[in-house]
Amino acid sequence: MTPEQQKNDSSDLSLTQRIRKNVIADKTLSTYAHNIKIVAVDGSVTLNGVVRTEEDKTKVSAIAAEVAGKEHVVNKLKVAPPKS
Repeated sequence: MTPEQQKNDSSDLSLTQRIRKNVIADKTLSTYAHNIKIVAVDGSVTLNGVVRTEEDKTKVSAIAAEVAGKEHVVNKLKVAPPKS
């Protein structure tokens, strides 16, 4: 799923906004995690982008699952390679 595939369905937009708000509110997450793509289509949420750590990936997925339900979250987040 890409942001272009998200329709202007009010329930999907609301779902995306609630997840985004909760992700941004979590100050323990990296800037990378705050900037992921969140796309909701027909109640199913897809998370795309790159995060700094496996912990970020797990936390963002948990936040989305809390809002949308675990069975409605597709986590396509990737962990950035460590800085050398």
